[in-house]
Amino acid sequence: MFRIKEFTEFVQPQTEDWVYKNNSPAECPWCGHQVLHRHASYARFAYTKTERVQVVVPRFICTSCKRTTSRIPDFVGPFQTMSWTIHEQVYATSETGLSAEETARLVSPPAGPISARTVHRWKRKWTDILVMTQTLFWFAVFLVQANLYLPIGSDRPQSLYGWMSRIWKSIQSNTSTTCLFHFLHRLQHSSASIIKSCTSHTTCLS
Repeated sequence: MFRIKEFTEFVQPQTEDWVYKNNSPAECPWCGHQVLHRHASYARFAYTKTERVQVVVPRFICTSCKRTTSRIPDFVGPFQTMSWTIHEQVYATSETGLSAEETARLVSPPAGPISARTVHRWKRKWTDILVMTQTLFWFAVFLVQANLYLPIGSDRPQSLYGWMSRIWKSIQSNTSTTCLFHFLHRLQHSSASIIKSCTSHTTCLS
């Protein structure tokens, strides 16, 4: 099982001991036992908009059930190499009316270019996520910032993504997320604890 941790706690750590010390789970995600030992680690590469970074993913083993868990950064998904910022860049570009082929070519190195097939796949995936998380999104937003400016008239967004992106930008300074899709990723993995996380007004949706 994967456990989510933040990007900055994984990128270019100084020592392996540092990684284990700063990422040890409080309890086993399988059985709830609170004693886990370091088991192994592995390196993986991921792409942001501007660079290719190496992250160290530590693994732990439960002393009770003997099952293992990994602690991965949450700026990129399990078994993926592209950060959520790249996913959102592609989605936002496709919203302008460009074709999948044109959108794919606009992803610059080191992450791109990507294929038109990837653009279609990400578009379907995030359209579904936007729909599924919109209620939780608004709930979280109003707990973080009760007074919001909602644009009207010609300034009114024309799509669900447009609305959610506009609102996220208005609360970005109060969150620890890098983009709307990063925020939605946390919402998806934090629905059980969203109230506790948001009512502290730290929006540390972990």
